[in-house]
Amino acid sequence: MFAISLGDDGAELRPLEPWNAEECFTHIDRSREFIGRYIGLADAAADPDSARAFLQSYADKTAADGDRIYGIWSGGNADRRRPVPRLRRAGRHL
Repeated sequence: MFAISLGDDGAELRPLEPWNAEECFTHIDRSREFIGRYIGLADAAADPDSARAFLQSYADKTAADGDRIYGIWSGGNADRRRPVPRLRRAGRHL
């Protein structure tokens, strides 16, 4: 897995993958009302299973050299990383 440093504060850009589904769902659920006003991800990730299916669809697209989806993590360890709602797909907001 690759990660691109976004500065000295430890933030990194990383691919969102199916194994991130619980974490992704938790973050989306925490701010669902706000996110849902701007992007359809709040509806696409209504529960952990649908979040996993959503991320799996991007894993399949990535494997076929298609669309990709990324998240920004802050903090250097697994206990503190959190994807933020600025998810991008092929150069466009979701």
